[in-house]
Amino acid sequence: MAMVGALFVGSALTAQAANFDNMYKTDNTYWDCEDDSYFCRTDNGYLTFAIEPGMTDAGDNDVREVLRDEYGPTDLERHEHTGSEIQYDGSSETDIIFDWNDPPLAAGLKGLTWCNDAASEYECDQHYVSFDNMGDGSANPWKAVVCHETGHAVGLTHGREASPAQNVLDSDLGCMRTEGTAEQLISWTNLGSHNVGQINDIYVKP
Repeated sequence: MAMVGALFVGSALTAQAANFDNMYKTDNTYWDCEDDSYFCRTDNGYLTFAIEPGMTDAGDNDVREVLRDEYGPTDLERHEHTGSEIQYDGSSETDIIFDWNDPPLAAGLKGLTWCNDAASEYECDQHYVSFDNMGDGSANPWKAVVCHETGHAVGLTHGREASPAQNVLDSDLGCMRTEGTAEQLISWTNLGSHNVGQINDIYVKP
């Protein structure tokens, strides 16, 4: 499985601020949206999500809080699917399925997002997000990782896939920054105004 939608811990670099496009599909995202491959962007502004069993109640609530607090200011209208509302196939699939350790992720990898069901070369009908390896032994994703992986599910890229390509620690990337220290990654919980603008340029509030 491709790792483009993944969040790693790595070495820190010096950030440079700039104007850029980091909404899929940019000039530096070389892939088309396909089943069971890279992230793309979701297919409409009515964003539905579901949380699979496996995380703690606190972890589940962290996912809900990030969707509310960070994605609430965007034009995405967010709705949680539970129980029989969750749709894994058909014409009204739940847009994002959050899960813990399914599939298990490689050491050092905090989260992974991929398209399960492509709707076009740009849009995905359903993304999956897997969380793992937070380092404290509990099944709780860092809020920063929730923000980051949700960003991929709605189309936000890392700095290198932006157009023009950006330093991976550019502060305008907000929670889409990568390769910082663990302490930095934990602290990058904010989506940020640049990413809000990128989302609102694509999606129309239902």
